[in-house]
Amino acid sequence: MITEALDLSAILFLISFVPLVLFGTRTNISNRFVSLAWLLIVMGIGSLFVRNNFILYSIITLEGIFWITLLPDWNFIAKVAWTNLFTLTIVYLIYSFQITAFATANILGYTLALMFFLIETFALFLTLSYAFEALDTLCRTHWRRRVNKVPAGTRDPKVSLHLPCYNEPADIVIKTLEGLSKLNYPNFEVLVIDNNTPDKATWKPLEEACERLGERFKFYHLGNWPGYKSGALNFALSQTAKDAEFVGIIDSDYEVNPDFLSDLIPLFQNEKIAFVQTPQDYRGENENSFFKAAYLGYKYFFNVSMQSRNERNAIIFAGTMGLIRKSVLLEIGGWDEWCITEDAEASLRILKLGYESLYVHKSYGKGLMPLTFDEFKKQRFRWCFGGIQILKKHWEALLPWSNITDPTNKLTFAQKYNYLVGGLQWYNDLLNLFFAFFLILGGILSLYPQIQGFIPYREPLILIPTVFLVTGLWRFVWVLKNALNLSTREAISAMSNFFSFGWAITLGSVQGLVRKQGVFLRTSKANPKLKILSAIRSTETETAIAVICFAAAFGFVYFRQNILIFTLALLLLWQGGLFFSAPLYSLVSTRENVPQRAEVPGEVGVSESSAATWIFLIMAAIATAVVALNFSPRPKTPPPFSNLAPQPVSVPVITTPTITPSPIPSATPTVTPKPTTSPTPSASPTPKKNTPTPKPTPKPTPKPTASPSPSPSSKPSPTLAPSPTGTSSGILPGL
Repeated sequence: MITEALDLSAILFLISFVPLVLFGTRTNISNRFVSLAWLLIVMGIGSLFVRNNFILYSIITLEGIFWITLLPDWNFIAKVAWTNLFTLTIVYLIYSFQITAFATANILGYTLALMFFLIETFALFLTLSYAFEALDTLCRTHWRRRVNKVPAGTRDPKVSLHLPCYNEPADIVIKTLEGLSKLNYPNFEVLVIDNNTPDKATWKPLEEACERLGERFKFYHLGNWPGYKSGALNFALSQTAKDAEFVGIIDSDYEVNPDFLSDLIPLFQNEKIAFVQTPQDYRGENENSFFKAAYLGYKYFFNVSMQSRNERNAIIFAGTMGLIRKSVLLEIGGWDEWCITEDAEASLRILKLGYESLYVHKSYGKGLMPLTFDEFKKQRFRWCFGGIQILKKHWEALLPWSNITDPTNKLTFAQKYNYLVGGLQWYNDLLNLFFAFFLILGGILSLYPQIQGFIPYREPLILIPTVFLVTGLWRFVWVLKNALNLSTREAISAMSNFFSFGWAITLGSVQGLVRKQGVFLRTSKANPKLKILSAIRSTETETAIAVICFAAAFGFVYFRQNILIFTLALLLLWQGGLFFSAPLYSLVSTRENVPQRAEVPGEVGVSESSAATWIFLIMAAIATAVVALNFSPRPKTPPPFSNLAPQPVSVPVITTPTITPSPIPSATPTVTPKPTTSPTPSASPTPKKNTPTPKPTPKPTPKPTASPSPSPSSKPSPTLAPSPTGTSSGILPGL
């Protein structure tokens, strides 16, 4: 039954996914009755392909009513597509769990299979989270908290703008200060905090520029000051004018729109609003193709994630180009100096107190992007590390029942969900790496079936994830095209740019988990000497992983040809492509014309070896456990509950038969009776004596005890795994 439900739910999802891609952003109809009618139509079409499953249809109908009611602001196409995606995910996980729990294996095999199942569950949870925020942004018919018009201000409260900098090119910072001097707001101050810049020749021009720009601008140079950027911001908070009501954070390389304060300050007339955030934006994206792809990659978070989170009062304070109420900032104790993403961490503490936030989807300033691929990697590593730090410290506050255990916690369920998912999504790239590892491991086990004792791998366990992968890829391109108004080529370029930083994010997610504190890796605005050799060396790990994936894909196909192997090879080629995008973009960054900017010494690049060691040790331990599985004792008979495992589905196999169709075979299998021996004694064509029983007992008497099948049959089943429902396609570990 579960196999039929899996087939049906997959078909229903595909039927609803196609209209979503074609028309999902073109309709504003969200009527509940229309949504329910569309759901029934999709189920009716699905019944043409799979025989009626009344129980599943009833469950989907009830589930559809639930989501249609819960998501009134989505159009009807998105509601039905989400319902079927959610159903497919749940049904697939039930199927996968039954394969894991009800097969025949020893304790080590069960342990490994359970671990793979949990990883697979986590990966599908992330898939659902990405799909939800995409549909919530692109298929929404009504926005409840979007700022379409800025209210008129009734007064001009004082704003203190804080500009921290460290070892920055003076001409870039001075240009930022000159832009701030042109703000068309009458009541503000600018505090420039330079901390730990060793060369006086670097920071002295900034001091002189502040003196030249007037009394609104104040400069502070801090030597040997702790806390990195958050330490500088806490010092600035202590020096803020007493009559200042709001604090704004400006990065040292931003050119700010003159309307920044005059447009946003009136939003604080709502006393519940604690902070307002605008997009982080960048300039110079058209200087070359490398910058263009990186620029498009930056925009996803603010065009999709932040707009979705804003509808639930769950945005993050991203620091630069954001304003925060000073009294609230003092109430939470200022910026925490233990976290290298102090801005996002502060926003969680603010929302925990019950305050509100607001995202304004309009760019009010543009900064500089990093100049090289290696600098991009440092930036993503830092963001990821900080995100994991926040998750480690505040995970208890994000649990569904945390309001009961902590009455001071005023986070709503939606806020908890968004912050929890925002932290967990950093592990998506680590899952990609493990997925590639499991694919290679599964291919090896398929080529060497003598390594037994593992849970048998069924066709849907690889075919259904392939459906998720393909539809997820289309979703990614579709989201980028519609959210950013891109061409298909630009969307693919932005997507590959996302993937190119996967290894750096993987390192950050692991180090953030195992280390209490991390080294603050700043993004240099200087122009380093670009060399092809250094570009390749900066991505040597990604290149090696890509080569291994490509080699494994072609090797598996060379040694065995069947549908599962072909699917596995395609998935490996895809995974290899994800990692290969890193050296590709690294090389592109060296070949492009990079604009000349002042050179200032920066920190040494992040050392990958320490974080990578953890990852490869885990993989080595898993591989060792799989090898040890072959030497550990295995059950000789299937457990009583093994009949609860789903029946295998029929998938055409195109392997070459190992036994040639000969009337009298020359070889005899060791586990089963001779194929030429008939169960009827009189079938022998050449009896020497005309006797009624020409000695049939020597052959059929031995029973094939090596097979767990309860009775011998004329078609011996394959025994690649000790499960009674093993398949002829080999065994493959879970995702």
